[in-house]
Amino acid sequence: MNIKSATLLVIIGMICSLSIRTVGTLFPGIFQNIHIVHTAIGTHLFSSAALVHFFITLYGQWIPKEQRRLKLACILAIIGSLAALFLHGKSLLLVLEIDVLPLLVMHHHTDAMLPLVSSSLVLLFFVFLRVEMGHRASEGLRRATDCAIAGFSVFMILHAIVLVNYSRSGTFQWLEHFPGTMAVGGALVFACAAAAILCFFISFYRFKQ
Repeated sequence: MNIKSATLLVIIGMICSLSIRTVGTLFPGIFQNIHIVHTAIGTHLFSSAALVHFFITLYGQWIPKEQRRLKLACILAIIGSLAALFLHGKSLLLVLEIDVLPLLVMHHHTDAMLPLVSSSLVLLFFVFLRVEMGHRASEGLRRATDCAIAGFSVFMILHAIVLVNYSRSGTFQWLEHFPGTMAVGGALVFACAAAAILCFFISFYRFKQ
């Protein structure tokens, strides 16, 4: 699969994942239906797998060999996106009641820490990408990369909030489980950040035409 097709998969995955998150935040009661839970987790799993595939394809097909720093940053992005993929895979195993993972990784501290690690590593890649492209890339692609940096920076901050809350309270909660106003506000900020990241992938897809 070429880089353009890999980018399209990320776009589709992000749109589906964001749609489910938005509906789930507005109507949390729908997740009482186990079939919807399976669909949601499967969608997030697909979206994460598409991002892993994108970075792997990017590393092999798009980044020149001489750009060693960017190559290294892309490897870190692959690791970061794999961390997110692992979490969604873990959620699927829990819902299906399949007990194959060690007890250590089933603990909530992995749920609290890995999203922060994931968003930080992917953010690092986009920072390196922006530095490497300089003024050589089109203005539209540069702005789109800035959007990705902003989006993953917000993700990193939101995940840091979740980790701090877990460290203080000992109770693991995603943003949508926070008290009413915080949950809605967090969801809106998350949606804006995701939209900014989606802007990059749409622009990159057009750039590859």
